[in-house]
Amino acid sequence: MLTFEESSHTYWWKGEVVPSVTKILTGSGAVSNFIYSQSAADRGTIVHKACELLCLGTLDWSSVDSRLMGYLISFQKFREHTGWVSDIVEVQKYDPQYQYCGRFDWSAGGYLLDWKTGVKAKWDKAQIGAYWNLNGRTGRCACLYLQKDGSVAKFVEHDPREAWMEFLDALKKFQGG
Repeated sequence: MLTFEESSHTYWWKGEVVPSVTKILTGSGAVSNFIYSQSAADRGTIVHKACELLCLGTLDWSSVDSRLMGYLISFQKFREHTGWVSDIVEVQKYDPQYQYCGRFDWSAGGYLLDWKTGVKAKWDKAQIGAYWNLNGRTGRCACLYLQKDGSVAKFVEHDPREAWMEFLDALKKFQGG
């Protein structure tokens, strides 16, 4: 059974701590600690939850912090533009072969998508590759860069196999190989 503690960003599989995609990418050196700040992580967590509620049709727009409203409007505009309906939202999975966990954001329109509230980073491709693997290595994958100013989110597609290979490289470094 997979469990997750949000405050420490820790996963357990059958009572054992298991590394997350984020911990693997950070521990392998793929994620720069200079760029990856706690405030950015907190912003992302809040926006992700709001996007999840939006997809589920339960978002109370009046509860959204005005500083984050643009990201949600950006996502809503993308959904309206594409007409995509959610297949899955915020799913946690464990890979027993590679022994890691992660939570991927959104599946719609034949894509597994990762919501981003920051600028494009070098590790984004590896991150979506890890989630693509957790989702059964099916379909296409992309990152969706939500815009602070409320303009339509920017869609960046990645080759899923290349993305998966990038994550495997990071996993090998994380494991000391």
